[in-house]
Amino acid sequence: MKRFTCFYAFLCGTLIYSQEITVKTRNNPSAYEYPATATSAAIPFRSGFFQANVPENFPGLGHETSQWRHLIDVRHDDPRFAMQISGYYWDQYLWFRKIGDGFLNQEWSRIVAEDASGAVHFKNRSNTPDGGNRLQFGSLGGESYGPYIRSSLSNASGVNTMMALKMGSYWKGEKNELTLINGRVGINSSSPVRTLSVNGDIYAEGGSSLSFQDDARFEVLKSDVPSLSNNSVSMPHYGLLAPNAGGSAELWFAGNSGIRMFTGGDPKPKFYMSSTGNAAFQAKIEAREIKVTQSPTADFVFADNYNLPKLEEVEEHIKEKRHLPEIASAKEMEKEGVNIGEFQIKLLQKIEELTLYSIEQNKELQKLKAEIKELKKK
Repeated sequence: MKRFTCFYAFLCGTLIYSQEITVKTRNNPSAYEYPATATSAAIPFRSGFFQANVPENFPGLGHETSQWRHLIDVRHDDPRFAMQISGYYWDQYLWFRKIGDGFLNQEWSRIVAEDASGAVHFKNRSNTPDGGNRLQFGSLGGESYGPYIRSSLSNASGVNTMMALKMGSYWKGEKNELTLINGRVGINSSSPVRTLSVNGDIYAEGGSSLSFQDDARFEVLKSDVPSLSNNSVSMPHYGLLAPNAGGSAELWFAGNSGIRMFTGGDPKPKFYMSSTGNAAFQAKIEAREIKVTQSPTADFVFADNYNLPKLEEVEEHIKEKRHLPEIASAKEMEKEGVNIGEFQIKLLQKIEELTLYSIEQNKELQKLKAEIKELKKK
């Protein structure tokens, strides 16, 4: 206690000797209260506590520009340099700056502190787009560059306030990487037009998933699709693309080992396409038109060297097998299914063979008619 009393007495003595504790008004930041004259030496400003109307270069805030403030002015070195702290009577903000000979109109910086509720407030200095506050992280060797968090103003006036929150990094230049505005989020987009606007790729690592609630949809807007040619699209092993390859957006699916589609929570896919291009459906297919490309066709039946089966042989095969030659049985079709392309060609082959049989029978019929006619004449 004795030590503290001695120290306190020493501190008070020092202040009384070297400082001014006064109610003088001080707005001028110069080094001297009275400059030197022909008859008297210059009288320097001393450190002290003052009242101020408008401290030099103090930031103005509307009606506050003509109000009184406190001023703490700490000076040293004969006293060419000073640190000043000032505050307005009617708010809880504090401001400080450092001045010196030749640097009298330095800008004031606000001292940020939490209020009674624990909140830290940044007040915008103007109502212009670039007048928003900024929390700037400086880089080595400079004070004005680095990552930042700032407000971007559309209007910063009372209940009509409209401000966006922007965050950016610094990678050899400022990067506006995240924008929050009116319930919308922009990544690498300073003016997001959707709830989430991303200018660039989205990559999910690990076992991630993208989930939507009912009535959700994946929508590709033509104006948002980059103009690409088929040759310039690099198709990934896995993915979904919507390139503007043909003048408007298409939807491309890619799966390295195939594509499966599920419905109704059934773990068995309703549609499966393998990497070879073969596709399997678990239910019927309905279409206005189906085109099957298969070669060769059945026109070989009409070749001169085609060995047309004798009808007696066909009859014998039907009696024994209960189906046409070269056509699978009903049981085999039920078990193995039917290749539509091959089956159609086999059917065409049988139709062409039937046509040849009809032509032969017609020839025989015409021959019999001619013979009957000759017999009638005789």
